[in-house]
Amino acid sequence: MRKEVKISIAIVEPSDIIFEGLQLFLNKTNKQIQVSRFENICTLLEIVENEPFHILILNPYFAQAEKNQFHRLQQKCSNSHFVAIVYQYYPKEIIRLFDDKISITDDFATFSSFIHKLVDSIANIHEGSTAEALSEREKEVLIHIASGLSNKEIADKLCISIHTVISHRKKITEKTGIKSRSGLTIYAISNKLISIEHSFYR
Repeated sequence: MRKEVKISIAIVEPSDIIFEGLQLFLNKTNKQIQVSRFENICTLLEIVENEPFHILILNPYFAQAEKNQFHRLQQKCSNSHFVAIVYQYYPKEIIRLFDDKISITDDFATFSSFIHKLVDSIANIHEGSTAEALSEREKEVLIHIASGLSNKEIADKLCISIHTVISHRKKITEKTGIKSRSGLTIYAISNKLISIEHSFYR
């Protein structure tokens, strides 16, 4: 039986209305979520070393207006998952600084599905020590999956058949308990198989 993992989430959002809406959705989505609010990156930076967070949900404004502080936060929270909360236009180069994005226009079903997948991925990472170890070939396939390659591209890279790639992917999912590409990417990054810069999030 899976041990429940308490997922800690930091929200950096100046708007009370946006924060309260996010908090309501998060609390309805999963009871194992603990939410903390910060009005800016500076206040978050003061505590992240002693109180790390699994997920950081930020208004993209901070990545644009406080680039140096945001970069420091990324360095200090290299194992955290950065999510942009979008409710106005931001350039693609700003959104690409995040691992994922959610929109204020998302309905609860969409938001809930996203959070559940993310929480499951984090929980599976925490179970990594008890999961069956991946073979070297499976690690190679996982690295290419996390880099955004298709099954055919992976097959060409490793000089194997597409059927063999699919078989390896099935075994990776069985061993990690993770199905989605984003979840497998988080797993690969957390297990030092690939860096964020070389993942398909780039």
